[in-house]
Amino acid sequence: MGALAVWDERAVTKRWVKLARDVFEWFYRFEGGTVPKMDPELALEPEGTYHPPNFDLEGGYCEGLMYVDAVLADSFFFTEPYRRKFGEEILPLDLMHKISQFILYNSVRLQDRMRVVNFDDTRSNWATSPVVTAFLANKLLDERLQWYLHWTEENFNEPSPVPFHEYPAFTFIWYDPNLEPRDPGGAAPVKVFPGIGWASIRSGWGTDDVMLG
Repeated sequence: MGALAVWDERAVTKRWVKLARDVFEWFYRFEGGTVPKMDPELALEPEGTYHPPNFDLEGGYCEGLMYVDAVLADSFFFTEPYRRKFGEEILPLDLMHKISQFILYNSVRLQDRMRVVNFDDTRSNWATSPVVTAFLANKLLDERLQWYLHWTEENFNEPSPVPFHEYPAFTFIWYDPNLEPRDPGGAAPVKVFPGIGWASIRSGWGTDDVMLG
């Protein structure tokens, strides 16, 4: 964001912006691969170590919901101003739709709060950041994510597990008050994310329903 803000003032900013653009495009489209032969002093892992795709075919993220939250927030802070300045959409919107399902299907409403299943490296009291859900709901016109965002209102009264990823101003900037929240009740009750081995099944989306992850 800083490089974009001073785009015309310093030549080095163009290199930074190109690097960031290339990195985000690579990250979202990474299809898996093995570690090549490297200088032993530079290699963090042995040659041939396999890394699966960052996202599976259904949008499931290999490190879980807490880490995808951080990834998304940081990327939005770059990709959205980049799009506004150059008119190019870096975010793969088809994948963003799938990630929205990943968030919804692995979440559950408990009384007046949202919680997510604590698979992988995710805390049990976690709920996806309003920065992320406000942006995605707005960007994708996703009424179900708007519903999710509304049900996290009481979560704001709790200390955030990752305060360094909370930027309330962006929640207000990206929130679309004209988008009506819609209960995901019409969605299929079962969802499988085969590449990461997650699945969820539920009786519904209300506080009295049962969800098994």
